[in-house]
Amino acid sequence: MASQIDFVVAAGIFVLFIATIIILLLNYLSGYFNITSISDLRTVAYDAFYNIFSAPGIPSNWENSSGVPVKLGLTTNLYELPFAVNETNGTTRTNHLINVTFSFDSSCQSKAWNTTVRIYDISNNPVPATLFNQTYCTSRYLKTADIVFMINLSANSQARFLMYYSAQQKILPSFASYSYPTTANYTVTVYPEITLETVSVDKLLALRNLSYDELVQTLSQNDNFYIEVGK
Repeated sequence: MASQIDFVVAAGIFVLFIATIIILLLNYLSGYFNITSISDLRTVAYDAFYNIFSAPGIPSNWENSSGVPVKLGLTTNLYELPFAVNETNGTTRTNHLINVTFSFDSSCQSKAWNTTVRIYDISNNPVPATLFNQTYCTSRYLKTADIVFMINLSANSQARFLMYYSAQQKILPSFASYSYPTTANYTVTVYPEITLETVSVDKLLALRNLSYDELVQTLSQNDNFYIEVGK
């Protein structure tokens, strides 16, 4: 009888042990699959974000076409041109208009649409400006232009500025109404152009013309997911 009791107790402990192992295994697998699912979703989200915000798309100028892009992308090149104005006459200049001639695109790569030109001072404040004597490559893509803007300079000092422009065609113009000055006794140093990457206003506006199905198609993903776009 004792041996039978011992056997029943041992069998019960064995069954309990196996049941515990199964429960622990199921819990582990459940957690593993949940983690895998979350990881997969994160990967999908990252890939979609990277594809959209790290490339212009295919074709790169899809926003100018009525068709659906092969691959969606929302970035474009933004060009930064640092330059410095040096006062050379030993005269303090307050609210003084000057003119600087810039070469935007000597090889005519369609880089500088004329309404996109902006100037900022070293403190990132916008500097109103007016364009004169523009020459163009094609359409309204600038090749060269004179830019008139106002400066404040102490005698024999230097002021630094950053000019920006891009190929985007839907940027609204923001120009002052200055007259062309005839001042002199200053020099301008223009530094090498820097190419930056930015989200394209033109592409964002063109995105509104795509249907939901077309948008999902351009992401080139096999996963099913939901996108909500709001204003």
